[in-house]
Amino acid sequence: MFRTKVALALFAVFGAITGVLYLRLDEHVETMARTRVERQLRLALGALEVMRRLQDYAIVAKATEVAGRSEIAEVLGRPREAFADPQGTPPSDDDWRRTVHALVQKDVTAWATRFEQLADGRRKAETSLADSRRERPDLFFVVDAQGIGVADAEDPNWFGPANADVRKEFPPIAQALDEGRTIQDIWMVKNAPTSVAAVPVRAGGKTVGAVVVGYKLAENEAARDRRLVAHNVAYFVGERLKQSSSLDPGTERELASQFAAAKTYTQVGGPPQGIEVTLQGRKYLGYLGSLDHKASAEHAGFFVFEDLEGAIAEARSVLMVVPVAGGVGFALALGLVLLFFRRQMAPFEEIDQGVLEIINGNLDYWFDVPGKEIAGTMSQNLNIMVCQLSGRPMPEDDDAPEGEHWAEDRLFIDEIDPSEFHTRAIDGRQASETQVGVPGDASSGMGYPPDILRLVREADEVYRRRIFKEYTDALRARGESIQGITFEKFTAKLDANASALKAKYKCERVRFLVVTAEGKVILKPVPIS
Repeated sequence: MFRTKVALALFAVFGAITGVLYLRLDEHVETMARTRVERQLRLALGALEVMRRLQDYAIVAKATEVAGRSEIAEVLGRPREAFADPQGTPPSDDDWRRTVHALVQKDVTAWATRFEQLADGRRKAETSLADSRRERPDLFFVVDAQGIGVADAEDPNWFGPANADVRKEFPPIAQALDEGRTIQDIWMVKNAPTSVAAVPVRAGGKTVGAVVVGYKLAENEAARDRRLVAHNVAYFVGERLKQSSSLDPGTERELASQFAAAKTYTQVGGPPQGIEVTLQGRKYLGYLGSLDHKASAEHAGFFVFEDLEGAIAEARSVLMVVPVAGGVGFALALGLVLLFFRRQMAPFEEIDQGVLEIINGNLDYWFDVPGKEIAGTMSQNLNIMVCQLSGRPMPEDDDAPEGEHWAEDRLFIDEIDPSEFHTRAIDGRQASETQVGVPGDASSGMGYPPDILRLVREADEVYRRRIFKEYTDALRARGESIQGITFEKFTAKLDANASALKAKYKCERVRFLVVTAEGKVILKPVPIS
């Protein structure tokens, strides 16, 4: 019952500690999860801004490489008269553009083929920066000095002001044509943000056209960015947000709607701050990255974001370690407590057995629990109590000099006298069958004395208790102290002597008679075959 109470008390203590710890940690889970997600998103934001800048440099390098082709510059730099017919008549505007288109288209097509071979791995990259974007560009065309298209890698019939007025469609290209400088810009092409590089083509010291190369910031681009930074990415220009790394169209529209309603896109370029959005009932946290340092479109950038609820749920799953640790701690503590309890209670259990011996009439029982602790003190006090009740001499202090306690050499084992009846081994079977003891020697076969019959017939435990009592009673009768004579010590010495005498007398058993002779109490061995 006591052990059960100890187990319940330990369970209550560990349960309370585990519960309080779980609740306190649970209060901080959301804060810790949010802090972790914010830190990761800030790192992803910085990494994406650097990566986008490197991608832009690669696009400019690719356009620069094409614009440096002498064949393109030579064709675009020719005066119209160079294309006159044999009669010297200059071509019309359409004929001139058609002729220039045919010449430039060949070179553009050759470059497009090179890009395809580079993407397929059929061609080895020649320059590290220009060829770092191995996939074929989404935009690749050439315009003349007025911004009118003359060649397009995607459409061989794309040229002329009717369907290729690039200056009108994308006014920022005027900076490349009029100022003769390279521009890097973000254009909306077919409702998708596109990173574009426009590099002037120069001939004879003047700008004669430009090469335009562009890559759409579409789903595949966002998916690649997500693989690099392990977070969702969506690109936007103003309120238009359509390209994301993992959102389905409905969720993407929901994100665009929230951006437009809160005018979130206007915050691009400002200091980084966490922005929360709710998509399909789940809370997301994200940061805005800027592309508007080079964009003609207002408020162009990207949004890197993560499922905040999922991160919190994942953090909460770690809390399951708390009850598991509490359970393991409870089991270990309970095991240690019970082991300690068992070791501490062992002396008291021995004392309890001794008390039962005394209750059953063995007033000669001696408590032998060593030590100065409570069990040893109780053992000594019980010995004193038994001595007072039985009239035995009082036990001495544990610190008494050696020799005042009972020593095994006080147990005298007498040698067999050849003149006595038990010089030969007693026939145990015959003695057991004899109903009445009659006078006579053991060798005569006429019977055995009653004390011999009792020795043969008694059970071991009964014999041990009786012989111990007779021995201690004989000592008391002579006024000798029985201090330190315990049942365990006495029977141990008795058994040791019996084992030695069995070999000497060549018999199966040896038992003893208590005899007082010559002023001392001795034990006489009785061999039994």
